[in-house]
Amino acid sequence: QPETARYLCRRLYRHFVYYVIDDWTEANIIEPLAVQLRANNYNVGPVLATLLGSAHFFDPVNMACMIKSPVELVAGVVRMFSIPLPPDTVLLYKMVSYLVTQAAALQQELGNPPNVAGWPAYYQTPQYYELWINSDTLPKRTAFTGTMAKNGYSTGGFKLAIDVLLFTSGFANPADPNALIDEATATLLAMPLTANQKAFLKQTLIPGLPDYEWTAEWSAYLADPGNNTKVTPVRSKLQTLYAFIMSMPEFQLQ
Repeated sequence: QPETARYLCRRLYRHFVYYVIDDWTEANIIEPLAVQLRANNYNVGPVLATLLGSAHFFDPVNMACMIKSPVELVAGVVRMFSIPLPPDTVLLYKMVSYLVTQAAALQQELGNPPNVAGWPAYYQTPQYYELWINSDTLPKRTAFTGTMAKNGYSTGGFKLAIDVLLFTSGFANPADPNALIDEATATLLAMPLTANQKAFLKQTLIPGLPDYEWTAEWSAYLADPGNNTKVTPVRSKLQTLYAFIMSMPEFQLQ
């Protein structure tokens, strides 16, 4: 029946774009996708290619309107910051187990959905993925990202943590605090910040200090990266900055 294809396309749309499907979206997005799905004998691949390659998918109004699932948040931090995992199989298992446990604490345990329907955040009206955020999970999300930005998780002589110095070194101009914050937020957040928000982040990085103080500190670190007296203050400031960025509401969005 045609409604079967429409139903499946709505599910795909809600998973990849947005949970609100109005009359325009139903007529101009869902219906054509449903026709394509039936024409391809229910092969989902071409339908997804059409949806994910469409101008509608890249429309700014459809960006940063979904809340990351726990797995997307946890795995996303590892991927965005290129956090290395240990080559040793036993240690790798322990580190991945830690990440899985973190996602489970945020109410998404891989391989163990609550029932055959899956996690309610993917289908339950009217909130859908807004269900991922509540008074229990939001502090735990911030605790996880803060741990990754600062102390990390250590076991067996290996530490799983963000290398803030290495990450920042990949920016075009990390010696300029304004450019650093511009690139960091553009990399880590799915939506642009206001000038006031960026000004606040700069105060988080260099509270009460002029820009040239950061430039001098960064340059001193680059000139002598083995000197802890020069490395520690730079690392500490960056850890505070990234921990704060990941605690922002905008970081929960994708």
